[in-house]
Amino acid sequence: MSSIDVIQARVLLDPGDTVVTEDPQYLGAREVFRSLGAELQPVPVDDEGMLTPGVPARLAYVTPSHQFPTGAVLSLRRRLALLAWADSHDAYVIEDDYDSEFRYDGAPLRAIHGLQVSDRVVYLGTFSKVLFPSIRLGYVIVPHALLPAYPGAKWLSDRHSATLEQRALAAFFEGGHFERTVRMSRTRYGERRDALLRGLAQVPGRPFEVSGAATGLHALARVPGLFRGDLERLIGLAADRGVGVYPAEPYYLNPAEAPAALLFGFATIAPDAIREGLALLHEAYRRL
Repeated sequence: MSSIDVIQARVLLDPGDTVVTEDPQYLGAREVFRSLGAELQPVPVDDEGMLTPGVPARLAYVTPSHQFPTGAVLSLRRRLALLAWADSHDAYVIEDDYDSEFRYDGAPLRAIHGLQVSDRVVYLGTFSKVLFPSIRLGYVIVPHALLPAYPGAKWLSDRHSATLEQRALAAFFEGGHFERTVRMSRTRYGERRDALLRGLAQVPGRPFEVSGAATGLHALARVPGLFRGDLERLIGLAADRGVGVYPAEPYYLNPAEAPAALLFGFATIAPDAIREGLALLHEAYRRL
């Protein structure tokens, strides 16, 4: 989790405050909130993203453009309902828009930050996925009422961000290179995503049910009828063949409630390698 995310938690939370989180959820956010003494209130996620919270809280943390790990996109009606909840409970919303640039199907929804009226959304993101992780730069749009608290919290977190990288990034934007890079990356990642979806559709027997592939750099695949032990065995059989696949279970607050599902990241793998890896996964799957 980036220092930007830690700053939000320090500004917005006191020990004992309640934080609404998606369930399943991004582990980095969960651990930051816990480290500051917050009480986590998990809210389930379905195909429209996180359900509207039904309890008061100080803060809600969401990944609406591509929920991690399910990949669900928070629907417009849920975005508006979340804002209404924040208004009614004097709460803030952290909108982590971490990979919204990579949408392959349909038009993107307007950010929650752009829908608000009462200035309760902290909007943040990084350039780690759009450019490269080692740039270590991000951005945050802060509600006006919170502005005085942020310089001090930033100073406590990491004192400063590298000036040279910021100037270089500004020049990159000004020259129009950023938009071209995003377009090129979206095309490249789209080809890899398509290779993954085609390969998963060819699994013999019980088909994978893929979700969350319209946006982002990963997809979640469920296997109806596959039990927990079967999933662990499949992961082991795949590893024996040099293929790494990972369960969704660790991202649930109650792992026993997690479905039999696997996470597939495709950003760094060429289409030919994806097809080769899925062929080996199919071979492992047949051994169950």
